[in-house]
Amino acid sequence: MGPAPSPDGKYLYYGLKLGGFEYNAEFPLWSIARRDLSTGTEDVFITAPGSAMRPVLSRDGKQLVYAARHNGQTGLRLRALDSGEDRWLA
Repeated sequence: MGPAPSPDGKYLYYGLKLGGFEYNAEFPLWSIARRDLSTGTEDVFITAPGSAMRPVLSRDGKQLVYAARHNGQTGLRLRALDSGEDRWLA
């Protein structure tokens, strides 16, 4: 879901489906993963209680915006990649 390459070409950020398709699935269903393009290493980069999806990087690669669910609604969150600070945008 929505791959986003870093401007420096080092990483690829994308939505990662957690688990399968169950009737009574538990959240989170999606997280944001990051793949190191030189080593192929993948790590779960952002996990949110209601899911995290559709990452978009800023042009300078310093911030990442992603969709997240909270109380039955979808909103946008902003993650500062250098500090890890994360906040709601809308």
